Amino acid sequence: MNKRIAGILFAVLSILLLASGCEDSQSATDKRDRAVTDSNSEAMSINQPVPAVERSQLRQSLIDIQEMQTTATATFSFFFLPGRSSGAPLFGCSSIGDPIPATYQLTNPLKGVRISDSGGAVAIPQAEPTGIFSGPTEATNTICVDEKGQGFKQYWEGPVMSSTIAMEWNDEAGQMVVTPGATPTADFAVEEN
Repeated sequence: MNKRIAGILFAVLSILLLASGCEDSQSATDKRDRAVTDSNSEAMSINQPVPAVERSQLRQSLIDIQEMQTTATATFSFFFLPGRSSGAPLFGCSSIGDPIPATYQLTNPLKGVRISDSGGAVAIPQAEPTGIFSGPTEATNTICVDEKGQGFKQYWEGPVMSSTIAMEWNDEAGQMVVTPGATPTADFAVEEN
């Protein structure tokens, strides 16, 4: 037991000696620069303190988005040509929630496999419950809603835009715009300034 305590004390003393040696080996310029930087940081923290806030709109927006994604929020989705950064959507529909990337899955895409008796392991791809392996894609699945309120899956390999307010293509503006008189399908907590 005495050897163990002596070993620990030796390690602590060695670390302290090394640390003090590093201090002494610094040049006068390095010490002066560090002192100025420390002084500046202290002055800025006094004169420009980090604001103490009771509420963050950024945090609230993320909360609202996550709540919308986990509930059956009514949305409108628009499907654009793959590889194009402009132009009218080819298709649009009333929808439920956000478009879902086709590579999302409920199961872990990897599984651990032991490679040695000593406990070494490696992660390898795991088949999905459908028996296939997923790969990278830009495709999405969207649950669209028909005029009777029945949901149907719309798969698309191009960009998909989703909104909680009805939108339409405006030829003059060359972009999607909010449909006149449309009201949002979801209520988000927007902070008043």
